[in-house]
Amino acid sequence: MLTATRFIDLRIQRFVRKIIEAEQVSLWEALSQDFFMNGYKCFANVIEK
Repeated sequence: MLTATRFIDLRIQRFVRKIIEAEQVSLWEALSQDFFMNGYKCFANVIEK
């Protein structure tokens, strides 16, 4: 079973890779999207606990 941290990490990696492959959005634009920020906040909360 994947831990929450690992699961979020995999999702972020997949999301970033998808954007880079598509080359439709710059990485900085991608980083500002809600999906990524929500994932990062959740990831940070897991680390802080």
